[in-house]
Amino acid sequence: MGRIHLRILLASFFLLGARVWGGFFSDETRATRGPAVLKLEAGVRALGMAGAYVPVADDVSAVHWNPAGLNQLPQSEIQLMQGRFFEQSQQFVGFARPVWRAGERETWGGGVSLLSMDRFDVLEDGQAQGSARPQQLAASLSYSRPLGPNLWGVTGKYVHVSTFEQVGQTGVLDLGVQGRAFNHWRWGVALSNLGPAMNLGTEKVHPPTAVRGGGERTWQWKGGQAVMAVAQIDFSTDDTPLGRFGAEYTRALGALWSAALRSGLRTHGSNRLSIGAGLTRGNLDLNYALTPNDDLGPAHRIDLTCRFGKPLPQEVRRTELIRKAEWLMAEDDMGMARPVVEELKSLSPTNSDVRHLLNQFEQRFVESLHPETLFRHGQDLYATNSYDQAAELFRKLLLVDPAYPDAQKWLSKAEAQSLKVKTAALQQEIDKKRERLREELIRQAKSLEGKGDWLAAMEKWKRLQSMGESPALVQKQLDHCRHKLCDLADAAWSAGEQEKALDYLKLAQTAGPFPRAAARTTEFETQRRTRNTQEAKLFYSRGVEAYNAGEMEKALPLFEKALSLDPNNKTVRQALNHLREELRIPAPRP
Repeated sequence: MGRIHLRILLASFFLLGARVWGGFFSDETRATRGPAVLKLEAGVRALGMAGAYVPVADDVSAVHWNPAGLNQLPQSEIQLMQGRFFEQSQQFVGFARPVWRAGERETWGGGVSLLSMDRFDVLEDGQAQGSARPQQLAASLSYSRPLGPNLWGVTGKYVHVSTFEQVGQTGVLDLGVQGRAFNHWRWGVALSNLGPAMNLGTEKVHPPTAVRGGGERTWQWKGGQAVMAVAQIDFSTDDTPLGRFGAEYTRALGALWSAALRSGLRTHGSNRLSIGAGLTRGNLDLNYALTPNDDLGPAHRIDLTCRFGKPLPQEVRRTELIRKAEWLMAEDDMGMARPVVEELKSLSPTNSDVRHLLNQFEQRFVESLHPETLFRHGQDLYATNSYDQAAELFRKLLLVDPAYPDAQKWLSKAEAQSLKVKTAALQQEIDKKRERLREELIRQAKSLEGKGDWLAAMEKWKRLQSMGESPALVQKQLDHCRHKLCDLADAAWSAGEQEKALDYLKLAQTAGPFPRAAARTTEFETQRRTRNTQEAKLFYSRGVEAYNAGEMEKALPLFEKALSLDPNNKTVRQALNHLREELRIPAPRP
């Protein structure tokens, strides 16, 4: 083998990494800028959507795509990624942690990307010169924080490249911003790899600077289903503009599990199509992506993401206070809203949502701050029976001028009248509901009576009785249902269904004492005992006959049956125990 120039190997290495991981080069003359490690696309979720991720970027891989997105993470997060393709491997480790500082949440993150080739022998004029394993490493540190209604972020990267005998290093910068539009859309723009060229031997290697921007929209349905669509365009210093389109379908699988399917498309390149899938359980995500490549074969990537820790308590409190203040302002309760707004102001004065809420509150509160105007307007509202609004104005007046004459007296009058009106309205509403319920229960009870379902009808009348509805009428209907249950008991007893008959009688007495049911119960119990005694004698006599004939095995069940019918019959019990002794059968446990 002839002399192999290391710089040719290195250039080929750069080109190979760029072709595989950049994924959007249209011919052999483009994408010659490096280092290739800066073109590695971290985050398997993003790779499954063909890299259409700048407006989304809501996990640790935002370190690569758009550092502004780090501030969307509610918890600390770590991500491990592994990729293998064409005798090369890539590893990525990312970490992010949100903190609270100066009244706002900010997020710090970092990551390490390593691209390495398999080790190979270096020959010169046929002689072995040793082995080489070119490697490229990029270590990054990111910071993200809100800026007005949007998020912004910055990432600094240290890049190190080593070959057989050459080493180079440089530093680059990423900038990003994310925001929302029209309530449903997210947008994002990122400037990547901005920095000086790297000296590598006698050559200068320029970073692959790129500007990326796009938008995202998500549709959600019941059952934990959602579809996300993303469109993005990239402008690179060493390639033509590239369009990326991605989609993700997610579905909840119970309380803890969810699954996702992803696909993506690039407008040109040898690896235009990407597909992927993900599985989430609680705070763990497992993702896989496959990118076929016409020239180099498929590239497989897999990563594991873990979220840990709790959301920032200050941010949770801020969200609660904003919701409470908005509700109070919607109710026009400005007096109660003031302490909530004051707490928000001290907790997070620079937050855009808080500042917007403060502006709204001050504007509405300042509209009527003149004491005389507030007092007269309150009296006018009181005269028109608008007691709640009058009380609100008097509260404002006391906040503006606590010593204003008669303000407290009028506030007390307005609050008392308001309570009186509300109580009367509530009582009226309760009365209407009780009347509707009464009519419905009567209708249902009569309908059940018409179907012969006396037990269910009796339950309806019992409920009406508990409501205090027409005691005489309800008692009459209850007795009617109980008489019908007694009739059913008589029919069941005549048909030999003793237990069923007794059950009917028992149900008839659940609504209180009922003489007919009580008398029938006593009568039926007496008849059943008499009948059981007679049947017991019959079985006993048959058992004696079998015993005298020496058929002890036949006598045993006859004695047992007799005893079950007449448990207090000592003669039967003695005969059964004697027989068990002869058969050597142990007596049953009591």
